[in-house]
Amino acid sequence: MEFSETKLGEIERLLQDTDLPIAVIAAKLGISRQALYERLRLAGIEIGKRQRANAYTPLFHRRVLMKHYHEQRMSIEAVASKLDTTVGQIRREFEAHGIETRSTAESLTKHPSFSEMRIGESYEIELKHGVMLTFSHLYRQAKTQNLRIMIRRKDSKTAILTRTPLLTYENVLKYRMKGMTLDGIADMFGSSRRTVSRILKEKKE
Repeated sequence: MEFSETKLGEIERLLQDTDLPIAVIAAKLGISRQALYERLRLAGIEIGKRQRANAYTPLFHRRVLMKHYHEQRMSIEAVASKLDTTVGQIRREFEAHGIETRSTAESLTKHPSFSEMRIGESYEIELKHGVMLTFSHLYRQAKTQNLRIMIRRKDSKTAILTRTPLLTYENVLKYRMKGMTLDGIADMFGSSRRTVSRILKEKKE
């Protein structure tokens, strides 16, 4: 099937003046995306990078992605897991929907209020280029609120911030009385076995 000049003109208009993906335009013509590319090439019509990028047809609604990523502050990896797909798929979805990804600075500053987090509650922080930056300002902020947090690397791209109980004799003793080992208590508080043991001994003395 060859396109008439009128049809080619209409296709060019759609490519230049709308955000319709190539796949949608091809479907309107009853042909495949690859076939459309080939016929446009033979007709001497250049398809810019924008049109090629728009050739991807999103699988998820923009509202769903925005809710998980921006409202709930989930990492891209967490969004992919939530929607049972791959990280690459989510990145393509973001590009197709025009969703901007958070910078490292945003990930470090736009976090839930520590006082609103339940003890044991966690949220993810994205790491730029997999670099585990210092989070001293977050630890200081928690300290000024008389709260305690723990930040640990989850994988090459994500760290986990968790609100923990205050590291006091009363709290350590409470968990010790529940049968927890010193190592288990230290892990829960994000501390060391030596520190937990010292707290118990100092109080006894």
